[in-house]
Amino acid sequence: VWVAPKGRPVALSSDFEGVSAAADTFFNPVGNLLAVTVNGEVTDTVTLSQAPVAVLPAATVVTTEEGEEATVENGDLWIIDAKGKLLEKADESLALQYISVAGLQVIEPKQGETAQVQPACQKRMETLLSLLQALENRGIVGEITHIDSTLSTEVSLVYDGRITGKLLSNTDFDRKLQIFQEIVALTGEHEYRTVNLKTDVAYDSPSV
Repeated sequence: VWVAPKGRPVALSSDFEGVSAAADTFFNPVGNLLAVTVNGEVTDTVTLSQAPVAVLPAATVVTTEEGEEATVENGDLWIIDAKGKLLEKADESLALQYISVAGLQVIEPKQGETAQVQPACQKRMETLLSLLQALENRGIVGEITHIDSTLSTEVSLVYDGRITGKLLSNTDFDRKLQIFQEIVALTGEHEYRTVNLKTDVAYDSPSV
């Protein structure tokens, strides 16, 4: 495991391990690629495998007095990649390195398997994974600190802990994130704001 910019660890594909000893640094994450330098010159690219992205709380399925199934968070936190694969259990300090996700709980998590949620939450899980993939494609996954997947019709994300973007669940995430990045670039370094991206024209909205 090597450390990418901003201190986020990434796992390398197994077929590239032989070059790691000679490589000086890995830099410039683009999608799922890192460039490799040896003696200051780019020599190759590395395909990331199971790059850690986000942390979801785990839950146990219980039966209520009415006979319905419900989920109860059990205190565990699990790291997933943008494809929904469960990488490892995380403690609170490790979890701070990744995007925290609210509104979804992983059911009976097992390392190396795809994260499972309650059937009623499956659409929200698919939305989350689509958003995570788009964030990787745009190269800003490392800037996002939180995602709220509580609602089935919309999702929100927080950039650098201070700029919130609200999007519809069925939107073109790549296009909306491009707009979001343009707005971020025009926002003051210490400014807090909430941006509504659910319509054709983005606008500021109350943060509450």
